[in-house]
Amino acid sequence: MSMRRGTGMRLAMGMAVLAALLVFAPPAAAQEDESNPELERYIEAVEPICQKDAARSERILKGVRRKVMLDYTGVASRQFARAARAFRDTLRRIIAVPRPAEELVQFNTWITSLKGQLVMLRRISRTLLDRQRFKAQRQSIQLLRNARQANTVVADIEFNHCVLRPNKFL
Repeated sequence: MSMRRGTGMRLAMGMAVLAALLVFAPPAAAQEDESNPELERYIEAVEPICQKDAARSERILKGVRRKVMLDYTGVASRQFARAARAFRDTLRRIIAVPRPAEELVQFNTWITSLKGQLVMLRRISRTLLDRQRFKAQRQSIQLLRNARQANTVVADIEFNHCVLRPNKFL
């Protein structure tokens, strides 16, 4: 399979962005809102879930960028499938936590965005399994956009670990 010069590096960078989306990390600046004890309880319940997922996702996706760059798409596909399963479990635990009534619409929108992340991870895994690296790169861009939307929805919440940070592996 011949590729133009530099194409492999662009693909690898795109896949690195994709892998980074799975990792929850602290936002650049968080605003404090101590006036709502229900919100504080929600944050205290969800933060440990996100923190555990961050470590798990980082471990699962270690080296995935290099594997895609070297055209080991089957191995990378399995890594993304494992990451999708881990993210699914995390999402289930987050959904199980009762959401504050005042921010119910905001958190429902956030959870919907996270579900979109899960769908995209599964789609990318299947695409890599079919050895369609460039299609997977396009899907990673969609995943990046979705992560930004999810972060925007909860930008005013005092999350330390439940924010998707796309540049974790760059």
